[in-house]
Amino acid sequence: MKYILLLLLISPCISIANQILTPKEVFESEQPIYWKIDKKVSIRESVFATIKFEFSQKGNGSVKVRDGLWVRVFDCHDNGFLYSPCLMRQRLKDVNSDGYNDIVFEADLIDTGEKESDPKTNKGRVFVELLYSPEHRAFKLGNYSDSIEPYQYYEK
Repeated sequence: MKYILLLLLISPCISIANQILTPKEVFESEQPIYWKIDKKVSIRESVFATIKFEFSQKGNGSVKVRDGLWVRVFDCHDNGFLYSPCLMRQRLKDVNSDGYNDIVFEADLIDTGEKESDPKTNKGRVFVELLYSPEHRAFKLGNYSDSIEPYQYYEK
């Protein structure tokens, strides 16, 4: 029993260490209404890209893909569904074998029901792939789960 408890305590630390953005960074940057976080990631030796995240105090957050396209990667707002963990796990991985790191976001989708007393049901893994395009020097949307709904939002 001690070993299981120790493993449960250690494993979140291991996964957080590999994150591009951690929940701690999200909450430490919190501002009234909404806030943004830019993160620089290594795409390849001496090639870096900046990723833009935007969060709301309501408990939602998205990552900008490019050209006004955003994808929700943070969902703690209980409006019937949420992510577990709220901030999707992220990992750098060369998904399309082009020599450049891409980003894979993943979490479990939890159905919280309509009422507070409804049981929570794990609907399975959801994911989003952001593929680095050396031609555009930006990320483009790759494969993603059916329940993920990219949306257009143009900053002023």
